[in-house]
Amino acid sequence: MAEARIVVNKKTGLLVGASILSNEADQLVSLMTLLINQKISAADISKQMMLYPTVASDINYLY
Repeated sequence: MAEARIVVNKKTGLLVGASILSNEADQLVSLMTLLINQKISAADISKQMMLYPTVASDINYLY
């Protein structure tokens, strides 16, 4: 079982936080850290094509 939550600033649309409880958390935390530090918006993330099947391919379903 896995649980992930992504926090998006409503005014700016930027990803500002994430909480992940999963066997793949190490991979997702690294990716979320990169996205937060690069100030990537949720709209821009949803336009990205992630490799499938990977845990990153489910990011669009988390927010």
